[in-house]
Amino acid sequence: MTPPILDSLLKHNPDLFNAWFNYSQAKVALKASSHEELWDLYDKAKINGIQCGIVLDEKELFGQSKSSSSSSSSSSSLSIEIEEKKWNETRPRPYCVALGPASVESITNISGHLKLL
Repeated sequence: MTPPILDSLLKHNPDLFNAWFNYSQAKVALKASSHEELWDLYDKAKINGIQCGIVLDEKELFGQSKSSSSSSSSSSSLSIEIEEKKWNETRPRPYCVALGPASVESITNISGHLKLL
């Protein structure tokens, strides 16, 4: 089972998917200065047609779980990937943003100012 972001890339740009999958599958971790900067990266990627996803804390989305005891197996600390979600007033705080697969040039244009994690 492939993640939705890769399914979408395979459907819309199979040549890019195959190049990424067969040759590199590069992954780089970069440090953003704030949650707002993560949202800015996500927005810029969307505007530029780059495959992207944002990972949020479930607690941020749905509030504290009903079973809040420390012995429970609450899923409130799990992360979920959100795609194409429209936020009204305040955006939740993201854990990270996934950019690509895309060309090195297009990723660098959006994230080249960030330092390695």
